[in-house]
Amino acid sequence: MTSIWLKALMGATALTAFAAAPAMAQTDPVADAAPTAEEAAAQAEFLTAQIEAMQAQIEELKKQVKVATPTWKGAPEFAGSDFKFKIRGRFMYDGAYVENPDNKIVSKEFGASTRIRRFRIGVEGGLPGG
Repeated sequence: MTSIWLKALMGATALTAFAAAPAMAQTDPVADAAPTAEEAAAQAEFLTAQIEAMQAQIEELKKQVKVATPTWKGAPEFAGSDFKFKIRGRFMYDGAYVENPDNKIVSKEFGASTRIRRFRIGVEGGLPGG
């Protein structure tokens, strides 16, 4: 019997503690005050300088991306300040299908077949120093 009363008392105490917690929270009137005109101007100036620095970083990254992007002149071509690199090649692939009417003849020659006829790859370009 005492354990039931003890559990009820502990539950009531816990509920009261949780209900009282928001009322006990105090706010700092100095921290909640609106910033002064000088503080707002300083913060605006700081944010403006930060935005300008980020825009400069973005422009620098755009320049780097432009150099690294390959162009297409019949094949992908990579070019830097002192090198040029172009991939060349040829790929010939054959595919065929021969029907086996009524499935009378058993052979591996019927059905779908694919093969690589030719595959060549090469590069051309220039390196620094001629």
